[in-house]
Amino acid sequence: MKSFNFTVNRVGGLSGTTAVNWAVTGSGTYAADNVDFNGSTLPSSTVNFAVGETSKTITVNVQGDTTPEPDETFTVTLFYLSD
Repeated sequence: MKSFNFTVNRVGGLSGTTAVNWAVTGSGTYAADNVDFNGSTLPSSTVNFAVGETSKTITVNVQGDTTPEPDETFTVTLFYLSD
């Protein structure tokens, strides 16, 4: 397993709580798919920021392959929820 970490930075007002959904999709010429990730599921979740928090880390765990193949790529997309 290989872990990829992504930092999500909160900008603007910090007086309230806020949440952001995120989801992984395959992208590029050699797009990753569900079997490339733990649990054979494309990862997704929610990042919750408390009052005053400005930074959170998203960790995406990728399964190793037993068959040599080109590097596969993925995109992490953020979806704003609330303020």
